[in-house]
Amino acid sequence: MKSVLDLLLGIQRSTGYISQKAQQIGAAALEYSQNLCLPISVLAEADEIFQGQQPCLTLVDGRSFLVLSLSAQDHRDKTTWGCILLDVQS
Repeated sequence: MKSVLDLLLGIQRSTGYISQKAQQIGAAALEYSQNLCLPISVLAEADEIFQGQQPCLTLVDGRSFLVLSLSAQDHRDKTTWGCILLDVQS
């Protein structure tokens, strides 16, 4: 079975290689985003999306569409949401 990279770009890479690169890019994005400071207040819009059966709690600024938080969680209860909201505030 051909991968999307092979079909679109003619590049053949193993699933392990793609997974490793995705993890590296994710770590770099996390480091970058943790250093961002928003100069204005945000209009946070919250939603739950799912990857398979696992909830991914999502916060987006309604004005700029900046993703404030997108994180896979074990639970989607009020305590988990509250912790995410507190993390975004700091």
